[in-house]
Amino acid sequence: MGRSDDRPRSVRRIDPRRRDKDLRAADLPAPFRVPTVGRRIAFPRTPGSHRDAYHFPVERGRADRAKRNVALTSVGAAIFLTGIKLAVGVGSGSLGLLAEAAQSGVDFVAATLTFLAIRISSREADATHQFGHARFENVSALFQTGLLLATCAWIAWQAVSRLVSGGHHVDPSIWTFAVLVLSITVDWWRSRALSRAARAHGSQALEADALHFSADIWSSLVVLVGLALVWLGDRLGTAPILASADSLAALVVAAIVAVVTARLGWSAVQALVDAAPAGLSEEVADIARSIPGVENVSRVRARRLGAWAFFDLHIAAPRTIAFTQAHAVADQVEDAIKARFGDADIVVHVEPAPSPRETTTDRVHLAARQRGLRVHDVRVREIAEGIEVDLHVELDPALPLARAHAIASELEDAIRAVDRDVHAVNTHLEAPIPGVQARIDITYERPEFVEVVRAIADRVVGAGATHSIRVFVSGAERDVVLHVALDSTIGVEDAHLISARIERALRAEVPLVGSILIHAEPEA
Repeated sequence: MGRSDDRPRSVRRIDPRRRDKDLRAADLPAPFRVPTVGRRIAFPRTPGSHRDAYHFPVERGRADRAKRNVALTSVGAAIFLTGIKLAVGVGSGSLGLLAEAAQSGVDFVAATLTFLAIRISSREADATHQFGHARFENVSALFQTGLLLATCAWIAWQAVSRLVSGGHHVDPSIWTFAVLVLSITVDWWRSRALSRAARAHGSQALEADALHFSADIWSSLVVLVGLALVWLGDRLGTAPILASADSLAALVVAAIVAVVTARLGWSAVQALVDAAPAGLSEEVADIARSIPGVENVSRVRARRLGAWAFFDLHIAAPRTIAFTQAHAVADQVEDAIKARFGDADIVVHVEPAPSPRETTTDRVHLAARQRGLRVHDVRVREIAEGIEVDLHVELDPALPLARAHAIASELEDAIRAVDRDVHAVNTHLEAPIPGVQARIDITYERPEFVEVVRAIADRVVGAGATHSIRVFVSGAERDVVLHVALDSTIGVEDAHLISARIERALRAEVPLVGSILIHAEPEA
């Protein structure tokens, strides 16, 4: 699914900080390519697992609207329940029902705070809040914790006071029981709706609201049982413990709410102090290690910001690959993490590291790149004393020979340092021709020269195999370009050897030949 424009963008911390959308798996050499991973935004919710805390929305604008709507509906439900519980509680004298009214009042305040927090958290990041405003949801949840604890303390104090003073007359009626049944029904409806929205949008504020309404269900059931026992005690007239059942039920309500509050408060504190769920960093590291081209994962950090998560990890990639290839490896890591956890803000820092797959030729090119040099025609041979390397070093044509020789000697030392198996290094100094060179195309002016080239090449590869001959001249030298058709089943090495034979033959038989380029292609 496509990104919405207001979603936090992933950052690649490989200097320079520039995200190139074209650098993907296609830029990797074959050993580093992996199949494209399908994106799976949702994943099963397992209570208590880190997957609960990192379930991300797909479209932020639509998610914010859905969160606001469900929060606003909860505000209306809390107002309704508070009103009818308070009215019937005052009329019946039930402390348990008054406690329920107080808790529903707290639910109203909490739902209102949730609604406001969601409105604020949906704002875009700015210069002051560079990671966005999602923390307001966590602050709202923490504030709701204080309200709930204050409610629990008041309920417990009232219940103990009535138990010590000998109780208080409670007159349970059919309306009392009807209100409680209605309250349980509405609480069940709202808790289900809030829980679904909290899971779908990763909102701790909505999760807090869902806990409020879920606690109301159990507390209402306890009060319902307490009032039923009071009613039974009134009918029997001989069971004092039953007459105190309402106050005991209120204490149970306070205990339930206190437990739920403690869980909510701890969750809010964990989010505010950037606590990572247990096992999350290890799982992200395992995902990164599964990507070809990742040699190691040295650090993983994860933090939650409302519905969003931020992952920061350091990976080690082969030191011999190019910058663009390292960038593509980092992209593969990011895509794999998103396929597992959904969209998130991911920073991947790539560090070079030795790879068990690197060859002596790889190390030669590495040593040259570290010194800003270009080399070619690297040849590695094994002799009795060890490995010997030949290579051509490209240097500035205007460089004095003494300085050029010093640079080549430093490169030779560096190659021996990076590969202890190398016994000797032989360098050939080469001055590449800078810029664009002016040449005159004489192919059609000198057909006899073209036919000489064709005959020599056909003698090596077979009659009719040579075509597209071009001849360019600058001064006395002639540059030759030609195409030869070869057996499509032979290997690249054999094709190179045949091309080398053609070049040697041309230089031996044709005077004043400058550069020769032979393009080998499979015969039709």
